[in-house]
Amino acid sequence: MNSFNNMNESMIFQIARFISIYDIYKNLICSNLGEKYTINKDFSKENMLILFLSSMYSLFDDQKNAQSIKKITFKNIENEKLRKEIIGNWSEIEESIKKIRHNIGFHTSKKVEGQKSATSEFNKIGQKPFELTIKLINLYFKYLKNKDNHI
Repeated sequence: MNSFNNMNESMIFQIARFISIYDIYKNLICSNLGEKYTINKDFSKENMLILFLSSMYSLFDDQKNAQSIKKITFKNIENEKLRKEIIGNWSEIEESIKKIRHNIGFHTSKKVEGQKSATSEFNKIGQKPFELTIKLINLYFKYLKNKDNHI
């Protein structure tokens, strides 16, 4: 495990873990690399997508004791501008991903109606989570590039 000098650095490592989940989803499950994968590919793809979206939700979780991209700031103007843009993009899909996470993700609903409602949210969000992921990847590498003068 890494030790962190500050909350920004800790958040950046959380983004790095999220990028790893995205990498597995896109390169192992959604590509031909997954042909050697032993678990049912369609089942795994759905579960990895739910894990991916749940992990994305965690990056923006603003509960009192949670670490969140909403709670950090960057002195580097370019990084801070991108962080604010990411938060704005997140607000467009937050409720849909929350329904997915709480009804078929980590907190599976006891009611079938809740599960069906959450499943319909996939159509609402479309490609937005993937577009947001590209911005998070961009923020991660900009942070690393400017690491000496980011805080």
